[in-house]
Amino acid sequence: MLVVSLLNELVRSPSADLDRAIAAALRRLGEYAGADRAYIFVLRDPGLMDNTQEWCAPGVAPMQDSLQGLPVSLIARWRDDFAQDRPVHIPDVAALPADAPEKSSLRMQGIRALLAAPMLEDGRLFGFIGFDRTRATGVFSDDQLGVLTGAADVVQGALLRQQAEARLRATSRQLEATLAALPDLLFEIDASGCYSGFVAGPRDLMAAPPELLKGHRLEAMLPPDVGAIARRAFDQVIATGRVGGVRYALDLPQGRRWFELSGARKEPDAAGQQPSAIFLVREVTADTALREELSRLGKIVETMSNLVAVVDPERRIVWVNAAFERQTGWRLDEIRGKVLGDLVRCAASDPAVSARLAEALARREPFHGETLNQDRHGNRYWIDFNMLPLWAPDGALQGFVSVETVITTQKQQETALAAMADRATAARLRLERALDALPDGAIVLDADERIVVANKAYYKMFPALADVAVEGAHVGDVLRAGVDRGLFLSDASPQARDHWVADRLRDYRETDSEKEMQLPDGRWINRINRRTADGGCIALGFDVTARHNHMAALDAANTQLRRALHDRANTEARMMGIIEAALVGTWEWELGTGVTRVGGHWLAMLGYEDHTSDIVPIEMFRSLVHPDDMRMLDANRAADLARDTNFIEREFRMRHKNGHWVWILSRSRVTERGPDGEAIAIGGVNLDVSNQKRLQRAVEMGGAFLEQVMQTSIAALVVFDAEGGLVYCNPEAERVLHLTRAEAESRAFNDPAWYLERVEGGPLPDAETPFRRALASGVPVRDALFALRWPDGTRRILSCNAARLMSDDGDLRVVESFTDVTEQLAINRSLDEARQRAEDASRAKSVFLANMSHEIRTPLNGVLGMTEVLESSLKEPEHKRIVGIIRTSGETLLMVLNSILDMSKIEAGKMVLDAVAFKPSTVVRHTEAVFAVQAEEKGLEFDVLISAGSDRSLLGDPHRIQQILNNLLHNAIKFTEKGAVSLKLSCKPGKPMVIEVTDTGIGMAEAQVARVFESFEQADGSTTRRFGGTGLGLSIVKELVALMGGEMALESAPGRGTKVRVSLPLPDARETEPARPRLAAPAPGASVLIGRRLLIADDNATNRLVLCEMLAGTGVQITTAENGQLAIEAWQAAQAAGQGFDLLLLDITMPVLDGLSALGTIREAERAAGLAAVPAVAVTANAMPHQVADYILGGFDSHLAKPFKHQELMHAIRTLIGR
Repeated sequence: MLVVSLLNELVRSPSADLDRAIAAALRRLGEYAGADRAYIFVLRDPGLMDNTQEWCAPGVAPMQDSLQGLPVSLIARWRDDFAQDRPVHIPDVAALPADAPEKSSLRMQGIRALLAAPMLEDGRLFGFIGFDRTRATGVFSDDQLGVLTGAADVVQGALLRQQAEARLRATSRQLEATLAALPDLLFEIDASGCYSGFVAGPRDLMAAPPELLKGHRLEAMLPPDVGAIARRAFDQVIATGRVGGVRYALDLPQGRRWFELSGARKEPDAAGQQPSAIFLVREVTADTALREELSRLGKIVETMSNLVAVVDPERRIVWVNAAFERQTGWRLDEIRGKVLGDLVRCAASDPAVSARLAEALARREPFHGETLNQDRHGNRYWIDFNMLPLWAPDGALQGFVSVETVITTQKQQETALAAMADRATAARLRLERALDALPDGAIVLDADERIVVANKAYYKMFPALADVAVEGAHVGDVLRAGVDRGLFLSDASPQARDHWVADRLRDYRETDSEKEMQLPDGRWINRINRRTADGGCIALGFDVTARHNHMAALDAANTQLRRALHDRANTEARMMGIIEAALVGTWEWELGTGVTRVGGHWLAMLGYEDHTSDIVPIEMFRSLVHPDDMRMLDANRAADLARDTNFIEREFRMRHKNGHWVWILSRSRVTERGPDGEAIAIGGVNLDVSNQKRLQRAVEMGGAFLEQVMQTSIAALVVFDAEGGLVYCNPEAERVLHLTRAEAESRAFNDPAWYLERVEGGPLPDAETPFRRALASGVPVRDALFALRWPDGTRRILSCNAARLMSDDGDLRVVESFTDVTEQLAINRSLDEARQRAEDASRAKSVFLANMSHEIRTPLNGVLGMTEVLESSLKEPEHKRIVGIIRTSGETLLMVLNSILDMSKIEAGKMVLDAVAFKPSTVVRHTEAVFAVQAEEKGLEFDVLISAGSDRSLLGDPHRIQQILNNLLHNAIKFTEKGAVSLKLSCKPGKPMVIEVTDTGIGMAEAQVARVFESFEQADGSTTRRFGGTGLGLSIVKELVALMGGEMALESAPGRGTKVRVSLPLPDARETEPARPRLAAPAPGASVLIGRRLLIADDNATNRLVLCEMLAGTGVQITTAENGQLAIEAWQAAQAAGQGFDLLLLDITMPVLDGLSALGTIREAERAAGLAAVPAVAVTANAMPHQVADYILGGFDSHLAKPFKHQELMHAIRTLIGR
């Protein structure tokens, strides 16, 4: 009954409660069997078992946690019984054999008796149920054995049911996850054509949410056209059982999408039911696009110019394109199924390529190669082809595709290029032989500045570069290697090295270049570079060290003579360089055949440029050589061709085509010998050295001339040996040193006969003598001054140059040249004193002019200012006339003062011109408005003529140009009593701007014209008395025109008037904004001044009164101060009262504290308090430009020069307040 009861409980227990039911069953069974523990073991892979359930009697320790993952081998002795579905009964564990594998484990658990019943599934052991006794040994009774074995079967069934349900749940969850992960839509349509409710897949592919689909007809949830397609597919599924590949398009919010529908019929689950349809919908937008792309690619392949053939795995033709048919002459229907290689390969095809192709295809790998094929007519053609495997989606090989490009023309070109390369190699060999015949270093570069060839002499000259100056090396890399290895520079910075390399590369890139350089080891190299027609370069290097040493000696002898000889040496070097680099002719003579091949300039140097062949018959050569020289060549030929001869060098004359003789330097060597050492071929170069011959004769003549020059030189020349002994002195040195030629041979540089002193006095130390300095430093000593005192007290000062040189015989020498400069130094001291006196006088004049300007402007400001105020208040015409006379007189005085200051600036060289864009017509129109009134007052006609083009912008100083116009027109109107004054302006593109002022005035005689441009000069004294003036107007105009680089001409005759023409070369200013007139922009209206507070500081009461009167009626509130200190106090008081000033008008020169210092204090207080700077105007008689600049730098915003007009004052105030 116990077993039946347990069975009922386990069967009725749901899966969720099954573990709890099994635990209860173990408890009941354990109690029934009198066991202390009851448990279940379940086997798992690999060969392990776990204690999954355990019951323990009270007071018995649980063992489940320590019985996990036990090896199944522990129950190895039990497996046979378990396999027979028999229990294992161990009444006494201690009685088990010692080698029983389970004994130690059982004793560890404290088990003394045990019963284990197997749990089998289809004869396979998957676990067992066990009962332990830990308190005593004993036999389980037969009843207990039967009940416990039956209970094991019941528990086994429960466990199997639990495992099956777990697998079912896992399978269900896996199916649900699979359906949810499907990228495709899966749904069921019942027999009536409606959604059944089963739907899975992406929601964005569903026609509606799943809960809304059920019960609706298939076509009702889709657009009409798509619904009709879906209905037909459903009907086909029901009728035939399957449908597939049905494609349709839907316009969705994210764009047009393509879908593919597949379906299968689902048979009914029971009789009497109707079948349904299961549909799978897949988005195929990308696949549709791919198909369209493949279609397009197919058309492209069909129309492409490349040959395309598709073959099966056995290389039988499946398809070819039209280009293949055109090239081979075969049509696809003629060759389909034929082996491609058998069709197009020919006897001339490379078998090695065919073999490599076969190996690649056997490995199913791509292959690229070139081969020769033939068409159906036997015509052969070259192809460049790629053979690629074609794979099916399942990875199976479908065949190969061959894409071929016909390269027959390219192959023909390669053949031609190879022939050209062979010819070029032969030419290069001849060039190398010719270059190796040269004794001087030669290197040839290509258009990319890479080395083509360098001769043996080059490597001998620079052996350290042999590993880098190789064919293909860039000349820049070779130069850098030479710099790094100290061949070209020593102890130079990285920047200096880079700069040196860049300079040398520029030399190579010039069409013709010739320069000399000194190497760190002391050698001098003359480098000659000439570009070739193909963009390359030929460079030659000559060792000219000996000539440089000689030239250094001559240079130390006399500076002027050294320069002349240096120029001659350079000329000689250039001429030799041109001969060597430009007029080199190469030749190669084959003694066996007598054939001579020439190249380069061999024919050109003799005038036979039109000779079309490079072969010169031996008869022609012998006929061109001078008879005397031909006999010399014949006589020396045997020795020249001797086995031990290296280089052969001969000079001889050859007759030019024009009849004259050309000197030829021929350098050659035997280039090929026979087995017995006899000469077979000889190669070499010819150089035209006619000019060199003439130069040699000139040098020989120059040597005699040099000796004559040194003997007659006015500079003293001496030469000392390394010990300081005098070995040479010219006549001038004998005169200066009081020596005879015989006495000179026994003197030293520090001979006691002459006492050497410093110029300022005291003995000259031996180390400071020019001899010792030149000997120690190795660099030339120039302009060294020292005194020479004779025993009689006579003292002379000498200027000496000294240089160290190495003579041709290797002896060290020091060459000195010196000149007696005693009188010259005395003259220089006199000139310095005179210059200092002139500078002092100039400074005194500048101070006087500044003081004069200030002292005159201050009272003049009162006169003109009060006159302007008074004039505006008078009503009577007579009173106005009188005041006008006063104003005119004052303005005349101001103009005189300004002219004097301008002339002073010009004489001091401090006149600075602006360079701004302006329109000449604007300047002339402004001037016309001013002088038209003056001309009308005198009853004169005033004409202004402006030519076309005067409205274009020029670059210049419009203010000074207006000053020129003012001075010229002022003079013309002033000196013209009747008649007319005219102004003409011409501005033609590309020509100078021309100003002409003509009048019918008094005119001048020729002598008067000559004086009129001098400062403070007029035509004569009567002119000054009659018309007034300072005589500075035309002087200033002349100086301004000169500063602008222009010209000025004056034509005049007494009684007939004067014409002045000014020409100014001003450049165009098309890209510059035209300058506006120098008048400032209109200031704000008068209303802006009402209620404004102004502070006026001036120590002159008249000036304060002038300012106050000019500002009367404007609505401003004025506070005055007599000096800078009072101005500061007034500003502070106003700030304390919260009524700060809107503008400061400060004089500069005031007692107690000047205006600059006062403003500095105010500005500092503003910065400390965080206040905005109040605008300030310097109202001063100091009007010099440097003074105005100081005021602006000192913090003033503007400057108002005394005397000023009411309009100028108001403009300054309104501009600053309006800002």
